[in-house]
Amino acid sequence: MAFSAEERRKYLGGSDCAAAAGMNEWQSRYQLYQQKLGLAPAFSGNAATHWGNMLEEPLRQVAARETGLRFRRSSKTFRHSQFEYCVAHVDGLHREAGLEVKTASFRSKKKFAPTGEVIMEPGEGLPLNYYCQVQWYMMITGKSLWYVIVGILGENDIRLYKVPYNKSFAQRLLDKCTHFWEEHVLKQVPPELEFLADMEAAYPRGNDETVECPQSLVVAVEQFRKCKQKQKQLQEQMALHEAQIKGHMREAQTLVSPSTKLVLATWKDQSRKVLDTKKLKEEQPKLTKAYELERTSRVFKLVELEEFG
Repeated sequence: MAFSAEERRKYLGGSDCAAAAGMNEWQSRYQLYQQKLGLAPAFSGNAATHWGNMLEEPLRQVAARETGLRFRRSSKTFRHSQFEYCVAHVDGLHREAGLEVKTASFRSKKKFAPTGEVIMEPGEGLPLNYYCQVQWYMMITGKSLWYVIVGILGENDIRLYKVPYNKSFAQRLLDKCTHFWEEHVLKQVPPELEFLADMEAAYPRGNDETVECPQSLVVAVEQFRKCKQKQKQLQEQMALHEAQIKGHMREAQTLVSPSTKLVLATWKDQSRKVLDTKKLKEEQPKLTKAYELERTSRVFKLVELEEFG
């Protein structure tokens, strides 16, 4: 079921609720706020969402076989009885339960419990934003049970979970979401900035002003300095280990464990076509000039103590 960016701006759906409540590690409330007001482009999908759409029907059939329930597809927009802007678009419905279909990369499989688990509380083997989503659906549709089926891409691994309705959690989720909508979106008052990306989006340009560092911020500056030092040390160690590994592999493209033959690393050739900008500027200077773009960004630099002299 596809909705335009303009349509999605008019409601809070299941994929919005975790961010609106400040419980989505991938999207902040400020980012969602900008999307709802049309100040930033809405997420338009990527390779992961493409494969998720392609695999939705096969995974729905697996869920039906495993549960014995026939989940029907629904194009209906379900609305909360009190807050009409709180809506649900579900992947599957049965008179006894609902179904949410997900796909995940093999890199994120550790976030998911073994198949067959009953997820009673947030953080128990299901990403928090997914837990919020199915609680949101149950609250709006009135169902007391939701199934979540997850296809782990590249692993031939399908996991199925039961998620009972958590009334107290759903109420807290609703309270946070209605506050977000009514106090921020409707009043056009930005929520508190949370992510680094929020700061960069909110303050894209600088001026000549100088501000003093309050005592409360001194600890953050020093901790950031220590983290940068550790990062440099780790990068040096990584470069050393990478050189050792590549020195052993030489022309070989794959490194495997001697006992299990499990692939430990690959060093493969990759080719891509790039534009020779230097040659283009030399041979077609006017054409190059016509397509030049000036981009401005702010560069954050932590001044080293010795730079103070």
